[in-house]
Formats: sequence, structure tokens, C-alpha cells
Amino acid sequence: MKNMTIKEIVTQALNQIEKPLALGKQGLSPCSDDLPNFQKGQLCALDTELFGGKASLALNWIFEFALAQGLTCGLFTCGASDNADVGIRILAQASGVSFYAIRNGMMNIENFRALDAAAKKLYNTPIIVNGASNISFEQLAICAKDMVREKKAEVIFIEDFASPLNELKTLAKELDVPIVIF
Repeated sequence: MKNMTIKEIVTQALNQIEKPLALGKQGLSPCSDDLPNFQKGQLCALDTELFGGKASLALNWIFEFALAQGLTCGLFTCGASDNADVGIRILAQASGVSFYAIRNGMMNIENFRALDAAAKKLYNTPIIVNGASNISFEQLAICAKDMVREKKAEVIFIEDFASPLNELKTLAKELDVPIVIF
């Protein structure tokens, strides 16, 4: 799977979200300055209990780095099913609209307006996403090198990737960027 811009991912997500709204289905329905000081070449592992909010925290960091600071962020979502699903998670986080409401078609026009506003804000945000599932370490390393060298990623986030930590530490040092796994 190729690396995609956030605009491509968010557009796919909006197209998927818009379907229930077009059918008339409606229902009821941020970051601080205290960011970690990531160092170049460092591996950082977010480790909490299952469903402990790791993805939400990582997305908040990505938004802070990319939106507020203008840093290019790479994001690997190794466990996600498809790019639209990744886009929906990103849009939900950026807009404040419940992921549950989006996935279950419980959208109203205000929710969609919030999603649309978040999408417009995200379109030109320097976030590069790779949603390949079952990616090998070698494939991840090639794509990460492209993110850093070609797309100028300054930090890389990797979700749901099973690999020995020493391989990821070596990759972080080789690329000379922080890598955050969650």
C-alpha cells in the first residue's frame, strides 16, 4: 500500500460518512502545551491497558504537532481495516463528533458540519498516513524511510505493530526522528 496524504484519507472518510446522512438517518447525539519532549532517534512506547486511550492520545499529539506546530507527521495504522476507517477515526478526533455516532449512522446535520469543518482544517495538514495491514518490518521500514526522506516527516507514529523493540529502536536511530508506538 502506498503512502497517502491526509487529504486523500479524510476525503474517503467523508464519502463513507455522508452515505447515511444522505439517506436521512439522524440520531441523538485539543491539546495542551504539556507535550512530551521527543528526541531525534528515540523510540517512545505508549503502554496502557487495552482500550486505555492510547490512540486518542497519539492522535492528539499528531494534531498538536501537525496543526499547531506545522511539523510533518507520519502515521502507520497497521491494525486498521481500511483507509476510510482510519479517516473516520481521525475526523472523529479532530471534530469532537463521537466515533460511535459516526459508525452507527447516528449523525445529524450539526455533526456533519463539524466533520466538514474538521476535514477542511485537516486537508492541508502535514500528516502522511500508511494504513497497510499485516505489513512486515521491512515494508514498514521502506515506507518510513520514504516518509522521512521524501515527505520530510519529523516524527512517526505506529499503531498496532508487532515487532521486536530493538528493530524499531534501530530504525528510529537510522532515520534520526522520534518514533512513537501505540
